[in-house]
Amino acid sequence: MNKLFVVFIVAVVGLGILFFNDFRVLLASFQLQALGKDLAQTYSKPQESSVVYDLSPLLNRWPEIKQKAGVIEKYYQHARIVSILVQPDEVKQWLQYLYLLESFISTLDKPQQWLVMLQNSNELRSSGGFMGSYALIKIENQQITELIIEDVYDADGQWSGYIEPPPGVQEYLSGGKGWRLPDANWAAEFPSAAQQVQLFIEETKRTKLNGVIAINSQFFASILDVIGTINLPDYNFSLSADTVDDLLQDRPNEFFPGSRQKVHLLTQAKNQSFARIFQLDQDQTIELVQTMLRQLQAKNVLIYSTTPQIQEKLTQLSFSGEWQSNSYETPLIGLIESNVGINKVNQWVKRQVTVTLSPNTLTIEVIFDNQATLDQEKNQSLYVNYMRAVVPSSFKRDNVLVNGAPVAYDSAPLSLAGQTDSVQIGWLVTTPARSQTATQLVFTLDQRNFEQLKIIKQSGLDNVPYHLVFEDQRLPFQLNQDQLIQLTPQLELIGSE
Repeated sequence: MNKLFVVFIVAVVGLGILFFNDFRVLLASFQLQALGKDLAQTYSKPQESSVVYDLSPLLNRWPEIKQKAGVIEKYYQHARIVSILVQPDEVKQWLQYLYLLESFISTLDKPQQWLVMLQNSNELRSSGGFMGSYALIKIENQQITELIIEDVYDADGQWSGYIEPPPGVQEYLSGGKGWRLPDANWAAEFPSAAQQVQLFIEETKRTKLNGVIAINSQFFASILDVIGTINLPDYNFSLSADTVDDLLQDRPNEFFPGSRQKVHLLTQAKNQSFARIFQLDQDQTIELVQTMLRQLQAKNVLIYSTTPQIQEKLTQLSFSGEWQSNSYETPLIGLIESNVGINKVNQWVKRQVTVTLSPNTLTIEVIFDNQATLDQEKNQSLYVNYMRAVVPSSFKRDNVLVNGAPVAYDSAPLSLAGQTDSVQIGWLVTTPARSQTATQLVFTLDQRNFEQLKIIKQSGLDNVPYHLVFEDQRLPFQLNQDQLIQLTPQLELIGSE
């Protein structure tokens, strides 16, 4: 009997030692989840009317959150059962979210001001859409103390300088007045576009920014799917996922008789949206956070920070809009559409892309299908697209074609964060309503010495159909994030990295 008891104790102790790490990870995970629900309940309560958003509940609980996350990180890699149930990448990603938040929290000892670009993806631009309005957010004493919405043309009217515009802006948007704020978000990589916008705002508003956030109309639509329709009786307008594009109509006199009326309506929408968010229960608040994370992953939100440690974390999570590669030997390829027709026709434009790679050539073909009818967009349904392709400079360009005919194009070296030796090619592609247009680029490769290829997704475009043809293989996929592709020994999707 005593021997059986000893064996039993040894077995229990052995199992305890064997699964000790699993117990610690599970306990910390449950405690972290409970903390999250507690914070969700806290933020579901109305806040002081003088404060836009109070960050102190999160900051007060942060040491506890950090400690639980530290336990998970320390013991997860040695856990047995838990590591079978939860994939390592998922744990790594959530920990990265926490590290990003920690980097931001570490800067809150000083006042900050951030710019939020409100972008309409129906008028597509490099960073996601045309910026018709923006918000300035002030953070002081662990609180968001001010959130002011302004019209982009009001700030632009205060600009008296002259900046030579880049190709595309020069020919189709500048009107001989140089590079201006409404078209500042033009660069291929978001950090560069954000810095250009920052320059204009800091000069015209006589202020200093700590960062720039670009938010597309898809983000607002997804939020409204969670919080429900917002009624704005002063304007006889119901704001929902279906009408948010109307609210973000950007050009003067398109939707509002004056820009101040637009700003007032946007401010009302902001105030009532915050009030609705504070009415959400725990589960709805968690759903809201999850929705926001999905929109970040889809690049419908891009963030640039002037603080290096924050920017580094943003880049690791692919939230910064940088064109990243896991190796300088992996080519980066990206297509950028910019609607220079001054209309909102992108809501009716579909496209499909075929990338064909052989030992000595690379061919990129895009077919645009403008499904607008002639009476839409006030008879301005023509899609005028300044198309850009970014490829390694070692790819030698042979042809740029539209509907099989050679066209004029611009070409310039481009320095990317993830691959410094690239080139940007730009040309015009127009697609009338109820028509299709095909554009094609052909490149000669000196030698194909790479086994992977990375295709960059443009912000503001969702689920673009792609076909990658390589030797005798064909790989169809939807480009809903930056996509790394393995070429040999078998053609397959790897993921964002």
